[in-house]
Amino acid sequence: MFKFEITHQEGKARVGKLTTSHGVANTPIYLPVGTQATVKALDSRDLLELGAEMILANTYHLYLRPGSKVIDKLGGLHEFMDWKRPILTDSGGFQVFSLGFGIEHEVGKIVNLYGDDLILGNILDADSKTIINRTKLCRVEEDGPTFQSHIDGSAHFFPPEKSIQVQAELGADFVIALDE
Repeated sequence: MFKFEITHQEGKARVGKLTTSHGVANTPIYLPVGTQATVKALDSRDLLELGAEMILANTYHLYLRPGSKVIDKLGGLHEFMDWKRPILTDSGGFQVFSLGFGIEHEVGKIVNLYGDDLILGNILDADSKTIINRTKLCRVEEDGPTFQSHIDGSAHFFPPEKSIQVQAELGADFVIALDE
């Protein structure tokens, strides 16, 4: 079940309610990030007390560890996280961008908060104040990206169809199409 209802509108701005089988989330919304199916230092009770209505989980990280098939067998993200409200999963596209093009061309999708001393894809050595180059871990081709796991070095082909399949196995209420 999915429904979006506009509850207030002024010009092009709007406020609404997203209704899913896991509950209602009011928009616009702030989503705490549970990268690896956990919001660091908080459990589901803490998040409820803080008023969280939805959580974002990271497809790339969950695909690599523990794996979407493992989470699926355990009842999906809602059971795995003990979170009964809606969950949104990202596509993994940011990681694909970061591991490949971003490293190769020293660019990021967000403003560099560290000044000119740190460029996406490089690491600043705190002792010597010199930049250490990292190796590009992703290649993007017409059919999709192939990336090397930062965990064990294994290669993974991750086209848009695979991203959607993994997000379906995770059991997310909202899935994002692979955007890079």
